[in-house]
Amino acid sequence: MRSERRRGAWRDIATAAACLAVMLVAVAPAVAQTRDIMAGEGGDITFDVKDRPLKDVIESIRDKTDVNIILAADAEQEKVTIRVKDLNWLKALELVAEKAECLLVTDPEVPNLIKVEKPPQVSFDFQDADIRKVISVIAAYSGANIVVGQEVQGTVTVRLNRVPWRAALDTVVKTLGFVVVEDDRDILRVTDLTRLQEQLETRVYSFK
Repeated sequence: MRSERRRGAWRDIATAAACLAVMLVAVAPAVAQTRDIMAGEGGDITFDVKDRPLKDVIESIRDKTDVNIILAADAEQEKVTIRVKDLNWLKALELVAEKAECLLVTDPEVPNLIKVEKPPQVSFDFQDADIRKVISVIAAYSGANIVVGQEVQGTVTVRLNRVPWRAALDTVVKTLGFVVVEDDRDILRVTDLTRLQEQLETRVYSFK
């Protein structure tokens, strides 16, 4: 009786092992396929385009990532000529946007969203001008809502020719060590790093 029980137990173990082997064989291709998909979603990109609408190029990049890439309607038909090989999708997107004279706009609160926008371009030449005046000119030209902190003071000498207004704003404020922060409701705030760090400081309280 005992020997029969042992033989029965070994048969059960052998059967279970065989079933497990079959399951692993069946699952292996699915696992490999999943890995390929994951690699593709955040993978490298290769393309060679000439005078293609920006909309088509963005679409090919969008297929390589889970990130939501939103293209502004007024930039869809911008022509792009570019060739990249085995390049990370984000770097490729940055290069494509640069070719089309567009900007990538991100929101720290929505990390899986990138907006591709075509901002108005500005050209100006300032010599020892009050930085607040320069910011005011950029705001008037772009129609953007810009709030300037009291700590933003100084003069700048800057000459820019046909650059996106947001890039011009960043360049001007960084000249004196200030930063541009995008608040809710599409409001830009110009401040200094010290003030920004104080506002973002996280305090930990102990509760008993």
